[in-house]
Amino acid sequence: MNLDEQCGAVKCPECQFPIADEYSYCPRCGTLLKRNCANCGHELKANWRVCPYCGMSIEEVESKTAPKMPLPEELTTPERVVEELLDVIMSTVIHIINADSGSLLLWDDDEQALRIRRAHGLQESVVRGARVRPGEGIAGRVFAQGTPLLLPPPRPDPELESLMRRGTRVSSMCVPLKGRMRTLGVLTVNSTTEGKIFTEADLEVVTALATRAAVALEEAMVQNATYSQWEHFTGELAKWSERRCRLREGQAMQVASWVEKLCFRLGLPVGEIPRIKLAALLCDVGMLVVPEALLNKEAPLTDEERETLQQHPMVSAMLVRLFPLCREQATAIMSHHEHWDGSGYPEGLSGEDIPLVARILAVADAYVAMTSPRPHRDAMEPADAAQQLLSNAGKQFDPRIVREFCQLLEDEG
Repeated sequence: MNLDEQCGAVKCPECQFPIADEYSYCPRCGTLLKRNCANCGHELKANWRVCPYCGMSIEEVESKTAPKMPLPEELTTPERVVEELLDVIMSTVIHIINADSGSLLLWDDDEQALRIRRAHGLQESVVRGARVRPGEGIAGRVFAQGTPLLLPPPRPDPELESLMRRGTRVSSMCVPLKGRMRTLGVLTVNSTTEGKIFTEADLEVVTALATRAAVALEEAMVQNATYSQWEHFTGELAKWSERRCRLREGQAMQVASWVEKLCFRLGLPVGEIPRIKLAALLCDVGMLVVPEALLNKEAPLTDEERETLQQHPMVSAMLVRLFPLCREQATAIMSHHEHWDGSGYPEGLSGEDIPLVARILAVADAYVAMTSPRPHRDAMEPADAAQQLLSNAGKQFDPRIVREFCQLLEDEG
């Protein structure tokens, strides 16, 4: 049985576009399984016998008894996307093949070995301690050679047969996780039930799944590495800027954290939120052009000094445009000191002419500023800062965002 037969793939009855569809929502992984044809939009009927993401059977879908796994759309960072994808890959293969145990091993550059990142039906001590070198055992051989293995082998192979005699396995399959650029690791599934022997057709299914999964995993890992590098760099740049002003250290991260939470609460596209958070870290990095004496001045600012200080959003926006992952937020960064009533700077924008992300930043930035000490005043209590936000809703701040932020503060306790 090939992959399409296993999943019950069909063609759209209107345009014959190949597609695989499912019944409703999978209660285990939350995947929307009833779809329209991607080619013509025609609504398709239930056709899949198992969820393509977690392997749940249609009977289980209808019974609604299985626990729901977090949706990928609910994840906050690319790193969590990678971790969730590993869960989904392991669960899918175990359920579709009806395996008794299995493991997903990824190459670890630091240890120069394969490490188990996900497992099913294996002892915890085995999972923690496993380190497999290329060419070592079944997994190491598959990783080194890049070809799938079926055990018992369909043709006599003394070396593989000797490996099979170790442990309680009746049958096993091990396939490489080949991305577009490199082999990421291997996927192994085992049968320990007497008489349950995997076939070449089963191997074809697992290989097809592993190939598709590896490409998605590779893309997620590349995105995660890029995001992590930029997050570290932007964080360090923000810290460098903050060190020039007494009592400001750590505030950029606080602002970014509140912005992230508020974005989720307001229903912004989840895939954009990590990028918005990166931009939030840099919203005041333009302070680098402001003299330290001015940043730390306790007396009231002169008009000339205030004009100098008000240049920082434009400098911040200029720097954000240099960052590939968040350059689209540069306009929002430049506008985060605009006021709802048009009295802000640098362009005097008002109302919804101010970018939404800028309005979110304005509330989060103001709250962190008020609850942090300054050279000329002590920090305000959170309740007093929230009251100030409410008092200025409709003047300095977007009223809707202020309401949501204050509710967020209340929910956080």
